[in-house]
Amino acid sequence: MCELVWFRHDLRSIDQPALTAAMQSSETVIGLVIIDEPQWKAYGWGEPRISWYLQSVRCLAEELANLGIVLRIEKTGLSRTQATVVSQIVQKVGATRVHT
Repeated sequence: MCELVWFRHDLRSIDQPALTAAMQSSETVIGLVIIDEPQWKAYGWGEPRISWYLQSVRCLAEELANLGIVLRIEKTGLSRTQATVVSQIVQKVGATRVHT
């Protein structure tokens, strides 16, 4: 079994309470970032902010890899909400807990 850490807005691995909690309670931790372009548009995100966010995701992936943690990057879709994505990943990986 493993635990899932859903990185929503706080894309850091250092001093990250959700990540710390998951690492303390399970040997296997998987990170998750959900790309939600419709939400970005609703919030009025422009190209500079989107570029900054995606670069932050790349940095997070590297930081987590150094800790032996895989970062899954998923996208929402027409019938695939953030909640649906989390539910699907929990089922796929057999996560016992989701930290966020």
